[in-house]
Amino acid sequence: MDFNKTIAKKIIVVKFFFMSIGVLYMIISSFIFSIAYTFIKQASIAVGFWQTVMFRSLIGLVFVIAYMKFKNDRLIKNKDNWKLLFLRGFLGASAMILYFYALKNTTLASATSLHFTHPLFTTILAIWLLGEEYNLHKIGLVILALVGVLMIFRPGQGVLSLGSLAALVSGFLASSAYMTIRKIAKKEHPLVIMGSLAAVAIVFSLPGTIMYWEQPSSYIWFALLMAGVLTTLAQFFMTLAYTSESASYVAAFSFITIFWSMLLGRIVFGELPSFMETFGIILIFSSMVTLVVLRNRRKKHLPV
Repeated sequence: MDFNKTIAKKIIVVKFFFMSIGVLYMIISSFIFSIAYTFIKQASIAVGFWQTVMFRSLIGLVFVIAYMKFKNDRLIKNKDNWKLLFLRGFLGASAMILYFYALKNTTLASATSLHFTHPLFTTILAIWLLGEEYNLHKIGLVILALVGVLMIFRPGQGVLSLGSLAALVSGFLASSAYMTIRKIAKKEHPLVIMGSLAAVAIVFSLPGTIMYWEQPSSYIWFALLMAGVLTTLAQFFMTLAYTSESASYVAAFSFITIFWSMLLGRIVFGELPSFMETFGIILIFSSMVTLVVLRNRRKKHLPV
């Protein structure tokens, strides 16, 4: 894809552990998302998740339209792609609404750990829908990372709550949305794919926003603005990640969001990781590093 090649040439890539451009995109995306989540949780508690979804999506859509107009590019290249774009928007918007609901009604730890089942779902769906190579090492390491997530956040006490259930379902819907990105990536501009998410989310959240409107304070207006700007930017890098690399491979690196979230949790909320949480981090990073090593050994045709 010419757009990806152009972006890749403009970014100075420092390749730790032989890092690919797709992995770099995902790490950048995860860091920006983690910052955005703090604003999203604050806004959702103050004015409700419907308004937060609405403003996050509105800002994202304005950005997409403005950029495409500036580049004199068509918003939709092929009308035959409407169905896939709507499906991507429907799945992504549903996942967003459920996750924002979870952030409001459960702890950040529980919501994030359950939402992060999506890389495992992505691996399964990538093999089933996209025909990607079935690899026991890859699947095993993603499962190991998921175990690490559960050890960090230990959501068992609230796993049956509505908020926790919403976070779990959002993980599945998010993985399904990522599959549609792979299906349509070669046909449409990444920003158009992002715009489909924002447009559908606006339609879905508008009734709830009107019904449950709360007047935001000055700070919450700022939080809503930052939620929209940062998630749009993070979504852009995530879209590039999934269009640059195997979906099941880059999905594993989205787990690094947990590291950023714990770091920001310590800074913003004064959270200190327990022994179990620390061990979970070790599991996650060990599995990710192993994935990189195995992938590069396969590229060099060495035995795994």
